[in-house]
Amino acid sequence: MLRKIIFMLFSLACFITAGVCLIVDSAINRQVSWSIFPLMSIAFGFLVLSPLLLKKHGLLISMGAASLLAAPYLYLMNLITPGGDWFRPVGLPCAVIGIIALWVFYCLFRFVKINLWYQLAIDFFLSLVIVSPAIDYFISRYLNAPTDWLSLIIHVFAGITASILFAVMGYAKNHKNKAARGNQQ
Repeated sequence: MLRKIIFMLFSLACFITAGVCLIVDSAINRQVSWSIFPLMSIAFGFLVLSPLLLKKHGLLISMGAASLLAAPYLYLMNLITPGGDWFRPVGLPCAVIGIIALWVFYCLFRFVKINLWYQLAIDFFLSLVIVSPAIDYFISRYLNAPTDWLSLIIHVFAGITASILFAVMGYAKNHKNKAARGNQQ
């Protein structure tokens, strides 16, 4: 029952937000112009999050929906965005990187039976040392901008530092648990 109430509230919030965007856009511009962007985003969010809110084990369905809908969503946004084609050089590679990262993180938490601190160490390493620089690469290449080495160094340093800290915390937790089991015997 609680899931249905939360879903109804979420649906109502999406509907109201979409309605406000349409009303404001048409009142100001006398046509639908910028509101198409939030409307598409609200629809995307609704389709992705609804299974998570409706089903007890809806996480996989939501992740599958995000995986299947991300590229078409970005492609449609590309079609209605003034300017050049950004979908192939930026949108698609970043969507693929994000989807792969999403599933890797899910598999780590679901199937790899290691200490939560070790999982966090791996996640921070992947996010800040691999995923973020890869996305930055495609954006810089599309913008024809030089690599922001300072930003890259900060991401990598933060990722490695956080990974080491989480790994040390995981090691300490394992060491403490082993000592506690040793004292019980």
